[in-house]
Amino acid sequence: MSGSLRGCFHQLRAEALAAFDRIIGLDLSEVAVDGSLHKAPYGGEGTGPNPCDRGKCGWKWSLGVERHKIPLGWAIEGANRNDDHRTPRSASPSPCSSSANS
Repeated sequence: MSGSLRGCFHQLRAEALAAFDRIIGLDLSEVAVDGSLHKAPYGGEGTGPNPCDRGKCGWKWSLGVERHKIPLGWAIEGANRNDDHRTPRSASPSPCSSSANS
């Protein structure tokens, strides 16, 4: 995809999210993040060893949606990347991680 088409797509996405937020409102009280692993038999830039497919080349597709199932963002990376670096840390600790449970 050429740079100008990519820029146009990102601008369209930003405007669509802004319009939805103005009209209906993004509800970030519930956000879901999921990913899937896909084969890349010929390898390529950005692929990595797939831990679920005996180390063969693959990609991981990750998607985040808000409560109304509106996509907030997505990423495509090597299959061996951990999702932990994609998820933001909560500003406040969860009840399960409090010192009272220690």
